Amino acid sequence: VPMEDGVVFATALHVNPGFTRMLFSCYGGPSSNYHNTQVVQVAQLNFPGFDVSSTVVHVQRWLNSALSGSARGQGFFTLTPNEQTDSDVRVNADNTNDAIAVIESQDGILNPSATAEQLKYNTYRSSEPKPNSKYFRATHQGSVGTTTVTFGSPVSPKWPTASGCAQSAATCPGYSEAIYFGVVQPLLPVTVIAHAGFLVAQVSINLQRLNTEVFTLTLDSVPDSDVTVYFTSADESIATVQESVVFPRNGAITRNVTVFNVQPGTTTINCRSEGGGILYDGAEANGLVTVNCLKGFGLSGIYIRAQAFPTDGGVTNLTIAPDDALT
Repeated sequence: VPMEDGVVFATALHVNPGFTRMLFSCYGGPSSNYHNTQVVQVAQLNFPGFDVSSTVVHVQRWLNSALSGSARGQGFFTLTPNEQTDSDVRVNADNTNDAIAVIESQDGILNPSATAEQLKYNTYRSSEPKPNSKYFRATHQGSVGTTTVTFGSPVSPKWPTASGCAQSAATCPGYSEAIYFGVVQPLLPVTVIAHAGFLVAQVSINLQRLNTEVFTLTLDSVPDSDVTVYFTSADESIATVQESVVFPRNGAITRNVTVFNVQPGTTTINCRSEGGGILYDGAEANGLVTVNCLKGFGLSGIYIRAQAFPTDGGVTNLTIAPDDALT
């Protein structure tokens, strides 16, 4: 490649993890002070790494995004080696604030006798088929806020050295370092957000036929910016709900929400919010309210035109029929 302003740019393309050497040779005129100058660069560029499923994890106040409960909410993220491990590799998760969320490893969770230390790391074993993804679990601790999970350099032993085998021999089990030994591609930190929650005055409402009903929704924390809460019905063939409500910054934290009866049946209302900073930006709740759309009576019409006598004898009939046969 030609030199530009005294600088040469070379690009190294990842092929496989490992080490290599690059030879740089300069060629110029015989009188050039760099003619036939060479330098060998030891390249440690092909570092393997891990794929992180998400760098931001939202954890709701209660398990399964419930409105309330006895179990705190949980969120998960996974780490997946992007190269097959040739020896066991251990990755530690270091959490900055256990008062916001507790971080536990898959290996530790699945081990009933795991120690507190073992709950902090996953081991990616060479015997496990690729991709051997493993999760870390974040559990809400009741306080709203954020915590950061960082990962140190994965720990892996070197390949064993075979007795009487030259280290440079390609057939020697110990001729090279293990793929994940030493320096590897840095792992991105993961931010865990523990959200605030919601309250409702009624956990169940009854709607008369083709009618509407209102329930009240309250934020359980005061947001520092506007919050928009969006609603969905689990079954819109039974009932629908208004699209959203807005809670202004430093305003009232209670709003009315209108639900519409479509046909007899039962469904639930879910919500998610945007805005409001870490308190509510990404907060959600499932099963806010159970909606019972009741059966009723059907009418032959909502207008009655009664003709003057003698037309039809001056009589007009109105038919009222129950939705279901009476028991």
